Amino acid sequence: MWNRERKFKPAEILGLLVLVERDTEQALGSGQPMVWVAAPYDLIPREILVYESYRLMHTLVTDTQPAAGHNAVEEALLYGLCHALLEAGSEGEFAVEVLQTVNALRRHARQRPLRGLKRLDAERWDQYVLDRVLFWDRDWQLASAASVREALIQKTEVRERLRIEEDYFDVTYRRPTALELKSARGIFQDLLTRARSNRSAESVGLIPSLHES
Repeated sequence: MWNRERKFKPAEILGLLVLVERDTEQALGSGQPMVWVAAPYDLIPREILVYESYRLMHTLVTDTQPAAGHNAVEEALLYGLCHALLEAGSEGEFAVEVLQTVNALRRHARQRPLRGLKRLDAERWDQYVLDRVLFWDRDWQLASAASVREALIQKTEVRERLRIEEDYFDVTYRRPTALELKSARGIFQDLLTRARSNRSAESVGLIPSLHES
């Protein structure tokens, strides 16, 4: 499960924000999949995943969130994005922003900052940073089992009957309207602007949930 109490300054997640900006625009404009969405979550309608990626960034820096705990979809997106940082860094993309975010997460894990990303591998990233800062376990990965795959997506809904904790997999999303998606993108862009200018997330607009747990 994701440590939902952990909050960050917008500047601390700048690397995540720039990756979300680039790949969500590509997904909406050309239909390309977002690199951080693993199977079977890639079966979810793309506009839901785009909207949820915007809302995920909002949740990381604000206290405005549903009373219910996070679900498998949200946690799978966050984990995928945290690993997309390593891939982007290894390819030299958004080097400054990615390193800024990697080191911010390392600080929260009480690790020394890095000068570069060459010596950072996925296993150590999981064990010494992500597991200490964000994740208590990785239950969302159980949804990759073949027996679960068909049950996860039903038309425009996302539903999984296997319950590890209350409502973790048993969640139904609705598609966002065009206006809702535009509004969520605008709020996300505000967060990105704040991150680049090292401003707080105070009074940022709300991105409502698309699901009821």
